[in-house]
Amino acid sequence: MQAGSTKVTPFFANYRYHPRFLPDLGRQNKERPEVSEYATVFGRLHEKLRVEMKEAQLARAEQANKTRHLDSVMEPGARV
Repeated sequence: MQAGSTKVTPFFANYRYHPRFLPDLGRQNKERPEVSEYATVFGRLHEKLRVEMKEAQLARAEQANKTRHLDSVMEPGARV
């Protein structure tokens, strides 16, 4: 199930792949990417997710602020 704000699953956001519950024997012989390459790709994914989450937060704040009123300024001696 994808998160509404990031459009990816939490597992994919943390591990950069979707879990497979059945063994895929054809993938066992493939080499893993270099650590630096993996870190670069993972960093780009996290930056993309940060941007998407910020956009989602701004959209939610804009909707919430439509019905909010500014606080009135109280001065000493003012009647409440």
